[in-house]
Amino acid sequence: VMNQVLEGGLAGWCVREKRGAIAADVEQDERWLVLPDDEQEDVKSAMCVPFIFEDRVQGVMTLVSDEVDDFDNIDLQLATAIASQASTVIHNAYLFDNVQTHKRQLETILQNTGDPLFMLDEAFQFMLVNRQASSLLQRTIDGLLECRIDAVSDNPMWSELATKITENETWDRSLIFELRDTVNSHDYTVNVTAIQGEEDLFGYVVVFTDITAVKDLSRLKTHMLRMASHDLKNPLNIAVGYIDLLEATVREGEIPDVDWVREVANALDRMNNLIDELLDAERIERESQFRSATFDPTELIQEAISGFEEQLTRKKQTLVLALEPDFMPSP
Repeated sequence: VMNQVLEGGLAGWCVREKRGAIAADVEQDERWLVLPDDEQEDVKSAMCVPFIFEDRVQGVMTLVSDEVDDFDNIDLQLATAIASQASTVIHNAYLFDNVQTHKRQLETILQNTGDPLFMLDEAFQFMLVNRQASSLLQRTIDGLLECRIDAVSDNPMWSELATKITENETWDRSLIFELRDTVNSHDYTVNVTAIQGEEDLFGYVVVFTDITAVKDLSRLKTHMLRMASHDLKNPLNIAVGYIDLLEATVREGEIPDVDWVREVANALDRMNNLIDELLDAERIERESQFRSATFDPTELIQEAISGFEEQLTRKKQTLVLALEPDFMPSP
């Protein structure tokens, strides 16, 4: 019915012509369309005006009367003025509904994103926040909206984030950097994308990705490498010391002590074990898991101090080993 009226009726004429019209007598006006199932006995005259915004017809308003020639040009001018004002209201309502629809769609996407994600305006105030970001910030979503990011918490990480965004002068691409949460001992990769119009900057979309496990593993590897490098020096120094002693003894024409050779071999064995542990660090990085093993701590301690016997003798020092009774492993 609507399509028929808009194609062949008075309303259709107003849409095509983009102006209002009066049918003083609907029975004599060929623009008036009477449908088969609508007698319209009480309609004698009509007036129709389109709702136009920026030269686009948004709708049509039709007024009818049970008297012939009941509308005049003054009525048409008044109705046209009302339609003009209503067109702006209708357009704004459409825009608002469209914005709200897109906002709901965006919020649905935000809330189903696994990583913490939020949107800031140009003044660094929160506009949209998903649940993961709310948990990260330890504030409710409502409590975060319109709050500045550098004032949301005492955690210095958020002020650092605002500083990094401010220092970025060009936004031809996303800004990606790492942040360390020293308060909660977490590491993140942060991706910041600017929301830009034709001329103005509207805000930023910020995504946090937790890389704590990767960073912890990297720190563990670095720590183990440093320990291994340091520990390699001890047996190396022991081996060098005994070799120097062997060389001096042979130079003097004396027979070297067999125990010195044994100590050199022990030192080399310890170096070999440390190198194996160094290679294990690489396996830890690949497999992301630790190996467990049972060992006797007493034997480990005795093995560690055995390499210092020659130095202790030369320096006339005594090393006393005292272990608590419950320190011994259970049989």
